[in-house]
Amino acid sequence: MALSMQVGMLLQGVVLGLLSSWGLWLFLVPRLWPAKHPEDRGKEAYQTTTPMPTPAPLNKSVQSEARKAPHATCCYPGIRCKKNHTEEDVYNIFVLSCLPENNGNEAVEVFRPMWDTVYRGLQSRSAECGYHVFLMASHHASVNFVFPVEPRKGDVVILAGHQESQRFLELCGSTFGPREVYCIWFFSELEVQGPATYMQPGLCEVWEYTRANAPKARVVRYTPPGFLPPMNPLSANDDAVQQSVKGYNFTPAGTRPKLRFIGTGSPWRDKCRGFLKKAHNRPLLANFEEFPVWGGGWRSLVTNSGVVYLNMHRYCNDSSMYKRSPRPLETVRLSLLLSMGAVVLSEQSNVKDTEIFEDLVLFEPNLFSKLPWSSKVQKVLSDKNEYMAWQMNAYKLFKEKFNPRQVMLDANVWDGGYLARGHCA
Repeated sequence: MALSMQVGMLLQGVVLGLLSSWGLWLFLVPRLWPAKHPEDRGKEAYQTTTPMPTPAPLNKSVQSEARKAPHATCCYPGIRCKKNHTEEDVYNIFVLSCLPENNGNEAVEVFRPMWDTVYRGLQSRSAECGYHVFLMASHHASVNFVFPVEPRKGDVVILAGHQESQRFLELCGSTFGPREVYCIWFFSELEVQGPATYMQPGLCEVWEYTRANAPKARVVRYTPPGFLPPMNPLSANDDAVQQSVKGYNFTPAGTRPKLRFIGTGSPWRDKCRGFLKKAHNRPLLANFEEFPVWGGGWRSLVTNSGVVYLNMHRYCNDSSMYKRSPRPLETVRLSLLLSMGAVVLSEQSNVKDTEIFEDLVLFEPNLFSKLPWSSKVQKVLSDKNEYMAWQMNAYKLFKEKFNPRQVMLDANVWDGGYLARGHCA
Protein backbone atom coordinates (compact mmCIF):
# COMPACT_ATOMS: atom_id res chain seq x y z
CA MET A 1 0.00 0.00 0.00
CA ALA A 2 2.77 2.41 0.94
CA LEU A 3 4.56 1.50 -2.26
CA SER A 4 1.44 2.27 -4.30
CA MET A 5 1.11 5.67 -2.66
CA GLN A 6 4.75 6.49 -3.36
CA VAL A 7 4.34 5.54 -7.00
CA GLY A 8 1.20 7.66 -7.29
CA MET A 9 2.90 10.67 -5.72
CA LEU A 10 5.83 10.22 -8.07
CA LEU A 11 3.57 10.17 -11.14
CA GLN A 12 1.71 13.22 -9.90
CA GLY A 13 4.98 15.08 -9.54
CA VAL A 14 6.02 14.19 -13.06
CA VAL A 15 2.71 15.42 -14.50
CA LEU A 16 2.88 18.69 -12.56
CA GLY A 17 6.45 19.16 -13.70
CA LEU A 18 5.46 18.71 -17.33
CA LEU A 19 2.55 21.10 -16.97
CA SER A 20 4.71 23.70 -15.31
CA SER A 21 7.25 23.44 -18.14
CA TRP A 22 4.57 23.73 -20.88
CA GLY A 23 5.08 27.48 -21.12
CA LEU A 24 8.79 26.89 -21.72
CA TRP A 25 7.87 24.30 -24.36
CA LEU A 26 5.58 26.76 -26.14
CA PHE A 27 8.38 29.29 -26.05
CA LEU A 28 10.98 26.95 -27.51
CA VAL A 29 8.97 25.23 -30.27
CA PRO A 30 8.56 28.19 -32.63
CA ARG A 31 12.26 28.95 -32.24
CA LEU A 32 13.49 25.43 -32.73
CA TRP A 33 11.07 24.79 -35.62
CA PRO A 34 10.15 28.22 -37.03
CA ALA A 35 7.01 28.57 -39.14
CA LYS A 36 7.54 28.72 -42.88
CA HIS A 37 7.33 32.09 -44.60
CA PRO A 38 4.07 32.55 -46.54
CA GLU A 39 6.06 32.65 -49.80
CA ASP A 40 7.55 29.25 -48.96
CA ARG A 41 4.12 27.83 -48.31
CA GLY A 42 3.02 29.19 -51.67
CA LYS A 43 5.88 27.40 -53.40
CA GLU A 44 4.96 24.16 -51.69
CA ALA A 45 1.38 24.56 -52.88
CA TYR A 46 2.57 25.13 -56.45
CA GLN A 47 4.84 22.12 -56.34
CA THR A 48 1.97 20.04 -55.00
CA THR A 49 -0.40 20.97 -57.78
CA THR A 50 2.18 21.15 -60.59
CA PRO A 51 5.26 19.01 -59.90
CA MET A 52 8.41 20.48 -61.39
CA PRO A 53 10.96 17.97 -62.69
CA THR A 54 14.52 18.48 -61.54
CA PRO A 55 16.57 20.15 -64.30
CA ALA A 56 18.88 17.48 -65.64
CA PRO A 57 22.09 19.51 -65.95
CA LEU A 58 22.00 20.92 -62.42
CA ASN A 59 23.84 18.32 -60.37
CA LYS A 60 23.08 17.71 -56.69
CA SER A 61 26.10 19.56 -55.34
CA VAL A 62 25.19 22.70 -57.28
CA GLN A 63 21.55 22.49 -56.20
CA SER A 64 22.61 22.12 -52.57
CA GLU A 65 24.90 25.12 -52.93
CA ALA A 66 22.10 27.16 -54.51
CA ARG A 67 19.72 26.55 -51.62
CA LYS A 68 22.25 28.05 -49.23
CA ALA A 69 22.96 31.11 -51.35
CA PRO A 70 21.00 34.37 -50.88
CA HIS A 71 18.60 35.58 -53.54
CA ALA A 72 20.42 37.36 -56.36
CA THR A 73 20.01 41.07 -56.98
CA CYS A 74 21.42 40.94 -60.53
CA CYS A 75 24.57 42.81 -59.54
CA TYR A 76 26.65 40.82 -61.99
CA PRO A 77 27.28 41.12 -65.74
CA GLY A 78 24.55 40.65 -68.33
CA ILE A 79 25.03 40.52 -72.09
CA ARG A 80 28.24 42.35 -72.91
CA CYS A 81 30.59 42.86 -75.81
CA LYS A 82 34.34 42.83 -75.22
CA LYS A 83 36.00 43.14 -78.58
CA ASN A 84 39.52 42.56 -77.28
CA HIS A 85 38.50 39.50 -75.32
CA THR A 86 40.68 36.66 -74.14
CA GLU A 87 39.74 33.01 -73.80
CA GLU A 88 38.93 33.59 -70.14
CA ASP A 89 36.43 36.32 -71.07
CA VAL A 90 34.32 34.06 -73.28
CA TYR A 91 30.90 33.23 -71.84
CA ASN A 92 27.74 31.38 -72.92
CA ILE A 93 24.26 32.64 -73.79
CA PHE A 94 21.43 30.10 -73.71
CA VAL A 95 18.24 30.95 -75.64
CA LEU A 96 15.34 28.81 -74.40
CA SER A 97 11.78 28.42 -75.63
CA CYS A 98 9.31 25.79 -74.49
CA LEU A 99 6.80 24.91 -77.16
CA PRO A 100 3.35 23.57 -76.27
CA GLU A 101 3.03 20.84 -78.89
CA ASN A 102 4.43 19.30 -82.02
CA ASN A 103 2.35 19.89 -85.14
CA GLY A 104 4.91 18.57 -87.59
CA ASN A 105 8.03 19.88 -89.23
CA GLU A 106 6.13 22.45 -91.30
CA ALA A 107 4.32 23.98 -88.32
CA VAL A 108 5.08 27.51 -87.21
CA GLU A 109 5.90 27.38 -83.53
CA VAL A 110 4.10 30.13 -81.68
CA PHE A 111 7.24 31.65 -80.16
CA ARG A 112 9.59 31.05 -83.06
CA PRO A 113 9.78 34.66 -84.28
CA MET A 114 10.82 35.65 -80.75
CA TRP A 115 13.56 33.11 -80.10
CA ASP A 116 14.77 33.13 -83.70
CA THR A 117 15.19 36.92 -83.63
CA VAL A 118 17.12 36.72 -80.36
CA TYR A 119 19.29 33.85 -81.55
CA ARG A 120 20.14 35.36 -84.92
CA GLY A 121 20.69 38.82 -83.47
CA LEU A 122 23.06 37.62 -80.76
CA GLN A 123 24.78 35.12 -83.03
CA SER A 124 25.65 37.92 -85.46
CA ARG A 125 28.14 39.39 -82.95
CA SER A 126 29.27 36.28 -81.09
CA ALA A 127 32.81 36.16 -82.53
CA GLU A 128 33.23 39.92 -82.23
CA CYS A 129 32.01 40.17 -78.63
CA GLY A 130 33.35 36.94 -77.14
CA TYR A 131 30.52 34.54 -76.37
CA HIS A 132 28.82 31.39 -77.62
CA VAL A 133 25.06 31.20 -78.28
CA PHE A 134 23.15 27.97 -77.67
CA LEU A 135 19.62 27.63 -79.04
CA MET A 136 17.38 25.38 -76.96
CA ALA A 137 13.95 25.38 -78.58
CA SER A 138 11.96 22.17 -78.73
CA HIS A 139 8.41 20.93 -79.01
CA HIS A 140 8.94 19.09 -75.73
CA ALA A 141 9.20 21.50 -72.81
CA SER A 142 11.16 19.11 -70.59
CA VAL A 143 13.98 19.01 -73.13
CA ASN A 144 14.56 22.73 -72.93
CA PHE A 145 16.11 22.66 -69.47
CA VAL A 146 18.77 20.13 -70.39
CA PHE A 147 21.68 22.45 -71.08
CA PRO A 148 24.51 21.42 -73.42
CA VAL A 149 26.91 22.70 -70.75
CA GLU A 150 26.02 23.81 -67.25
CA PRO A 151 25.43 27.55 -66.93
CA ARG A 152 28.20 29.08 -64.86
CA LYS A 153 29.12 32.47 -63.45
CA GLY A 154 29.01 35.12 -66.15
CA ASP A 155 26.63 33.21 -68.44
CA VAL A 156 23.21 34.43 -69.59
CA VAL A 157 19.93 32.48 -69.86
CA ILE A 158 17.01 33.87 -71.91
CA LEU A 159 13.49 32.41 -71.94
CA ALA A 160 11.27 33.38 -74.89
CA GLY A 161 7.53 33.00 -74.26
CA HIS A 162 5.37 32.11 -71.28
CA GLN A 163 5.52 28.30 -71.46
CA GLU A 164 7.37 26.96 -68.38
CA SER A 165 7.91 30.53 -67.16
CA GLN A 166 7.10 29.62 -63.54
CA ARG A 167 9.75 26.96 -63.58
CA PHE A 168 12.21 29.36 -65.19
CA LEU A 169 11.59 32.07 -62.58
CA GLU A 170 12.11 29.59 -59.77
CA LEU A 171 15.41 28.49 -61.27
CA CYS A 172 16.48 32.14 -61.60
CA GLY A 173 15.90 32.70 -57.90
CA SER A 174 17.12 29.39 -56.51
CA THR A 175 19.93 28.39 -58.85
CA PHE A 176 20.95 30.82 -61.57
CA GLY A 177 20.99 33.94 -59.40
CA PRO A 178 23.22 32.53 -56.64
CA ARG A 179 25.48 31.21 -59.36
CA GLU A 180 25.57 34.72 -60.93
CA VAL A 181 23.97 33.53 -64.15
CA TYR A 182 22.04 36.45 -65.65
CA CYS A 183 18.31 35.76 -66.32
CA ILE A 184 16.23 37.44 -69.04
CA TRP A 185 12.54 36.82 -69.79
CA PHE A 186 11.24 37.71 -73.26
CA PHE A 187 7.59 38.29 -72.32
CA SER A 188 4.92 37.20 -74.81
CA GLU A 189 1.58 38.23 -73.29
CA LEU A 190 -0.46 41.42 -73.00
CA GLU A 191 -0.73 42.94 -69.54
CA VAL A 192 -4.48 43.53 -69.65
CA GLN A 193 -4.61 44.63 -66.01
CA GLY A 194 -2.05 47.37 -66.58
CA PRO A 195 1.70 47.55 -65.91
CA ALA A 196 2.91 44.52 -63.97
CA THR A 197 5.90 44.16 -61.66
CA TYR A 198 8.62 41.60 -62.37
CA MET A 199 11.16 41.97 -59.59
CA GLN A 200 11.50 38.29 -58.72
CA PRO A 201 14.88 37.28 -57.26
CA GLY A 202 17.33 36.55 -60.04
CA LEU A 203 15.16 37.95 -62.86
CA CYS A 204 17.35 40.71 -64.26
CA GLU A 205 15.60 41.86 -67.43
CA VAL A 206 12.21 41.73 -69.15
CA TRP A 207 12.05 42.07 -72.93
CA GLU A 208 8.79 43.13 -74.57
CA TYR A 209 7.23 42.45 -77.96
CA THR A 210 4.88 45.47 -77.80
CA ARG A 211 5.07 49.02 -76.51
CA ALA A 212 1.63 48.49 -74.98
CA ASN A 213 3.31 46.73 -72.05
CA ALA A 214 5.22 48.91 -69.62
CA PRO A 215 6.30 46.55 -66.82
CA LYS A 216 8.28 47.42 -63.76
CA ALA A 217 11.52 45.44 -63.82
CA ARG A 218 15.21 45.98 -63.18
CA VAL A 219 15.78 46.42 -66.92
CA VAL A 220 13.10 46.61 -69.63
CA ARG A 221 13.85 46.45 -73.37
CA TYR A 222 11.68 46.57 -76.50
CA THR A 223 12.70 43.73 -78.83
CA PRO A 224 10.00 43.11 -81.47
CA PRO A 225 10.46 39.95 -83.55
CA GLY A 226 12.27 40.82 -86.75
CA PHE A 227 12.88 39.87 -90.36
CA LEU A 228 13.14 36.08 -90.59
CA PRO A 229 12.96 34.95 -94.21
CA PRO A 230 11.72 31.34 -94.34
CA MET A 231 13.32 30.70 -97.72
CA ASN A 232 17.04 30.16 -98.12
CA PRO A 233 19.07 31.70 -99.56
CA LEU A 234 17.74 35.21 -99.02
CA SER A 235 17.64 35.74 -102.78
CA ALA A 236 14.99 32.99 -103.02
CA ASN A 237 12.82 34.86 -100.52
CA ASP A 238 13.29 38.11 -102.45
CA ASP A 239 12.32 36.36 -105.70
CA ALA A 240 9.16 34.92 -104.13
CA VAL A 241 8.04 38.38 -103.01
CA GLN A 242 8.77 39.88 -106.41
CA GLN A 243 6.75 37.12 -108.09
CA SER A 244 3.84 37.85 -105.76
CA VAL A 245 3.96 41.53 -106.67
CA LYS A 246 4.21 40.86 -110.40
CA GLY A 247 1.44 38.29 -110.23
CA TYR A 248 -1.06 40.88 -109.05
CA ASN A 249 -0.12 43.12 -111.96
CA PHE A 250 -1.47 40.51 -114.38
CA THR A 251 -4.87 40.17 -112.74
CA PRO A 252 -7.86 41.51 -114.72
CA ALA A 253 -8.71 45.19 -114.38
CA GLY A 254 -11.03 45.89 -111.48
CA THR A 255 -9.88 42.85 -109.48
CA ARG A 256 -10.07 43.53 -105.77
CA PRO A 257 -7.61 42.03 -103.29
CA LYS A 258 -8.81 39.16 -101.13
CA LEU A 259 -8.94 39.45 -97.34
CA ARG A 260 -7.39 36.58 -95.40
CA PHE A 261 -6.96 35.80 -91.71
CA ILE A 262 -4.54 33.18 -90.36
CA GLY A 263 -4.75 32.36 -86.68
CA THR A 264 -6.96 31.25 -83.83
CA GLY A 265 -10.21 32.80 -82.78
CA SER A 266 -11.69 34.24 -79.61
CA PRO A 267 -15.18 35.48 -78.73
CA TRP A 268 -14.06 39.00 -79.61
CA ARG A 269 -12.30 38.03 -82.84
CA ASP A 270 -15.26 35.89 -83.90
CA LYS A 271 -17.50 38.94 -83.67
CA CYS A 272 -15.11 41.00 -85.78
CA ARG A 273 -14.76 38.26 -88.37
CA GLY A 274 -18.51 38.02 -88.60
CA PHE A 275 -18.65 41.74 -89.33
CA LEU A 276 -16.09 41.52 -92.17
CA LYS A 277 -17.72 38.46 -93.72
CA LYS A 278 -20.53 40.74 -94.85
CA ALA A 279 -19.43 42.09 -98.22
CA HIS A 280 -20.84 45.60 -97.69
CA ASN A 281 -18.55 46.01 -94.66
CA ARG A 282 -15.41 45.49 -96.79
CA PRO A 283 -16.21 47.25 -100.09
CA LEU A 284 -12.55 47.45 -101.16
CA LEU A 285 -11.87 43.76 -100.66
CA ALA A 286 -13.14 40.58 -102.29
CA ASN A 287 -14.01 37.37 -100.43
CA PHE A 288 -12.90 36.79 -96.83
CA GLU A 289 -10.86 33.61 -96.25
CA GLU A 290 -9.91 32.05 -92.91
CA PHE A 291 -7.18 29.60 -91.97
CA PRO A 292 -7.45 28.84 -88.24
CA VAL A 293 -4.04 27.25 -87.66
CA TRP A 294 -0.47 28.38 -88.28
CA GLY A 295 0.64 25.17 -89.89
CA GLY A 296 0.88 23.12 -93.03
CA GLY A 297 1.37 25.16 -96.17
CA TRP A 298 0.89 28.64 -94.75
CA ARG A 299 4.02 29.91 -96.50
CA SER A 300 2.55 29.12 -99.90
CA LEU A 301 -0.52 31.14 -98.90
CA VAL A 302 1.55 34.24 -98.26
CA THR A 303 3.16 34.04 -101.70
CA ASN A 304 -0.28 34.31 -103.34
CA SER A 305 -0.84 37.51 -105.29
CA GLY A 306 -3.44 40.11 -104.42
CA VAL A 307 -4.11 39.05 -100.82
CA VAL A 308 -4.41 41.35 -97.80
CA TYR A 309 -3.75 39.74 -94.42
CA LEU A 310 -5.88 40.79 -91.50
CA ASN A 311 -4.43 41.53 -88.07
CA MET A 312 -6.83 41.62 -85.11
CA HIS A 313 -6.15 42.03 -81.43
CA ARG A 314 -7.24 39.28 -79.09
CA TYR A 315 -9.97 41.55 -77.69
CA CYS A 316 -10.83 42.82 -81.14
CA ASN A 317 -12.61 46.19 -81.25
CA ASP A 318 -13.58 45.98 -77.56
CA SER A 319 -12.36 49.16 -75.91
CA SER A 320 -13.62 47.99 -72.50
CA MET A 321 -10.81 45.39 -72.40
CA TYR A 322 -8.12 48.06 -72.80
CA LYS A 323 -9.00 50.43 -69.98
CA ARG A 324 -5.77 49.72 -68.06
CA SER A 325 -3.49 48.89 -70.96
CA PRO A 326 -3.16 50.29 -74.50
CA ARG A 327 -4.01 48.11 -77.47
CA PRO A 328 -1.01 45.91 -78.30
CA LEU A 329 0.44 45.23 -81.71
CA GLU A 330 0.89 41.57 -82.61
CA THR A 331 4.52 41.90 -83.70
CA VAL A 332 5.02 38.12 -83.59
CA ARG A 333 2.34 37.68 -86.27
CA LEU A 334 3.74 40.63 -88.22
CA SER A 335 7.21 39.08 -88.25
CA LEU A 336 5.84 36.00 -89.98
CA LEU A 337 3.79 37.94 -92.53
CA LEU A 338 6.10 40.85 -93.32
CA SER A 339 9.09 38.53 -93.74
CA MET A 340 7.20 37.01 -96.67
CA GLY A 341 6.24 40.36 -98.18
CA ALA A 342 2.58 40.27 -97.16
CA VAL A 343 0.29 43.29 -97.23
CA VAL A 344 -1.17 43.61 -93.73
CA LEU A 345 -4.35 45.44 -92.73
CA SER A 346 -4.72 45.96 -88.99
CA GLU A 347 -7.11 47.52 -86.55
CA GLN A 348 -5.72 50.50 -84.66
CA SER A 349 -2.93 49.88 -82.13
CA ASN A 350 -1.23 51.97 -79.46
CA VAL A 351 0.49 55.18 -80.56
CA LYS A 352 4.09 54.02 -80.07
CA ASP A 353 3.75 50.73 -81.95
CA THR A 354 1.80 52.48 -84.71
CA GLU A 355 4.57 55.02 -85.24
CA ILE A 356 7.16 52.25 -85.57
CA PHE A 357 5.10 50.22 -88.07
CA GLU A 358 3.24 53.00 -89.89
CA ASP A 359 5.07 52.37 -93.20
CA LEU A 360 4.83 48.59 -92.87
CA VAL A 361 1.20 48.00 -91.86
CA LEU A 362 -2.06 49.59 -93.05
CA PHE A 363 -3.76 50.73 -89.83
CA GLU A 364 -7.47 51.40 -90.18
CA PRO A 365 -9.36 53.05 -87.26
CA ASN A 366 -12.74 52.27 -88.88
CA LEU A 367 -11.95 48.67 -89.81
CA PHE A 368 -14.88 47.33 -87.80
CA SER A 369 -17.12 50.32 -88.33
CA LYS A 370 -19.60 51.31 -91.01
CA LEU A 371 -17.75 54.62 -91.38
CA PRO A 372 -15.59 55.12 -94.51
CA TRP A 373 -12.02 53.82 -94.31
CA SER A 374 -9.12 56.27 -94.27
CA SER A 375 -7.92 57.84 -97.53
CA LYS A 376 -4.52 56.13 -97.19
CA VAL A 377 -6.04 52.65 -96.96
CA GLN A 378 -8.54 53.37 -99.74
CA LYS A 379 -5.73 54.56 -102.03
CA VAL A 380 -3.56 51.45 -101.51
CA LEU A 381 -6.40 48.94 -101.82
CA SER A 382 -8.20 50.51 -104.77
CA ASP A 383 -5.21 51.30 -107.01
CA LYS A 384 -3.22 48.35 -108.37
CA ASN A 385 0.00 50.34 -108.78
CA GLU A 386 -0.28 51.79 -105.28
CA TYR A 387 -0.89 48.30 -103.91
CA MET A 388 2.18 46.80 -105.58
CA ALA A 389 4.37 49.74 -104.56
CA TRP A 390 3.23 49.44 -100.94
CA GLN A 391 3.88 45.68 -100.88
CA MET A 392 7.41 45.99 -102.27
CA ASN A 393 8.39 48.97 -100.14
CA ALA A 394 7.06 47.41 -96.94
CA TYR A 395 9.07 44.25 -97.57
CA LYS A 396 12.31 46.15 -98.24
CA LEU A 397 11.83 48.42 -95.24
CA PHE A 398 11.09 45.54 -92.86
CA LYS A 399 14.11 43.61 -94.11
CA GLU A 400 16.33 46.60 -93.38
CA LYS A 401 14.76 48.06 -90.26
CA PHE A 402 13.98 44.79 -88.47
CA ASN A 403 17.05 42.74 -89.20
CA PRO A 404 17.57 40.70 -85.97
CA ARG A 405 20.99 42.29 -85.42
CA GLN A 406 19.45 45.75 -85.80
CA VAL A 407 16.63 44.88 -83.37
CA MET A 408 19.22 43.93 -80.77
CA LEU A 409 21.28 47.07 -81.46
CA ASP A 410 18.22 49.30 -81.15
CA ALA A 411 17.47 47.68 -77.77
CA ASN A 412 21.10 48.16 -76.71
CA VAL A 413 21.24 44.60 -75.40
CA TRP A 414 25.07 44.58 -75.27
CA ASP A 415 25.27 47.33 -72.64
CA GLY A 416 26.19 44.94 -69.80
CA GLY A 417 22.77 44.88 -68.14
CA TYR A 418 21.66 45.97 -64.68
CA LEU A 419 25.14 46.13 -63.17
CA ALA A 420 26.42 48.44 -65.90
CA ARG A 421 23.67 50.95 -65.16
CA GLY A 422 25.18 51.86 -61.81
CA HIS A 423 22.46 50.36 -59.60
CA CYS A 424 24.82 48.19 -57.58
CA ALA A 425 27.19 50.81 -56.13
